[in-house]
Amino acid sequence: TNTIIDESSFDETVTITKIKPTNEQPQNKSNEEMIDEIKKKADLGDIESMKYYASILYHGYGIEMNKEESSKYYKRASDKGDVQSSFMYGAILYLGDGIKSNKYKSSVYFKLAADKGHIESMYKYAKMLQEGDGIGKNRKKSSRIFQTSSRSRTY
Repeated sequence: TNTIIDESSFDETVTITKIKPTNEQPQNKSNEEMIDEIKKKADLGDIESMKYYASILYHGYGIEMNKEESSKYYKRASDKGDVQSSFMYGAILYLGDGIKSNKYKSSVYFKLAADKGHIESMYKYAKMLQEGDGIGKNRKKSSRIFQTSSRSRTY
C-alpha cells in the first residue's frame, strides 16, 4: 500500500482518519496519477479506496479540499458496511463539516457503527442519548452503551 493511516483529534470525541503519502510511492507515478487511480477504484465500489479517497478529499491531500464530496464517499463506504466510514459520516453530519449538520441522521450512523462494536461511535451515540442531543433523551440506554463500551475498551 502507498499510504499510512494517521489519526488526529479534531474534537474531544471525534477522530478523523488522514492519509499521508509514504516514501514507498512508485517513482513512475505522480501524486495526481495515484489519486486518480484511487478515485477510479472508489468509483468502481472498492471500499478501501472509497475511504482513502474520502480522506484525501476531506483534507485536500494533493487535490483541492472538498468536504461535501468527501462525505459522499464516506456514506457510500458506510452503505457497503464499512464501520469506520459509518463513524466518519456520522461525525461529519454531527459537526456539519462541509455539509449541513443533521444530528438525528448523525445518530443513525453512530448507532450503525456502535452496533458493530466501534468504541468511539458507542461513546458518541451514548453521549447523544444521555443529553438528548439531536435524538430523544434515554439515560437508561445511554448508561448501558457506556458500560458496554468501557468493557470493550482495551487499555
